[in-house]
Amino acid sequence: MKIYPLLILHCTFLLGLIAEPTEKEKVKRPMTNSELEGFKQMEIELLQRLLKAKPEKLRVMRKTIERVELMSQEQRKAMSERLRHFRNAPIAEKQRVMMTLKTRTKTLSQYWRKLDPQKKRAEMEHFRTLNEAERGNYFKKVKSKLISPKE
Repeated sequence: MKIYPLLILHCTFLLGLIAEPTEKEKVKRPMTNSELEGFKQMEIELLQRLLKAKPEKLRVMRKTIERVELMSQEQRKAMSERLRHFRNAPIAEKQRVMMTLKTRTKTLSQYWRKLDPQKKRAEMEHFRTLNEAERGNYFKKVKSKLISPKE
């Protein structure tokens, strides 16, 4: 199974757009008709993209949504801050981040391809449950196994 880091980033970004309002946002004025129309248009566009998406991309999106549902408020805030930083970053930094994601995806795919199907499935499920720091540690272990296999 391929991991689509750009799709995950995009889904996470979209989820940030439709996330639960903060306490500060709850006390804001109601939406105007034009704002409401813009929101409806955004939902329609999202639905159209979902309808055009390939099944494997939909599976990745579903997993992303499930991970977001399991996030604590602190994790959601941290993710939102990272996305805000990414969105406001210079193009060179965005390219560096995307290359890092691409390299990690390639490395993880190489590692998982070497595993038998049951072990691969278990490892991938385990990876999906990890937080950001744990994923970093997991990646370091995988990278070291690929460089100097001990198993």
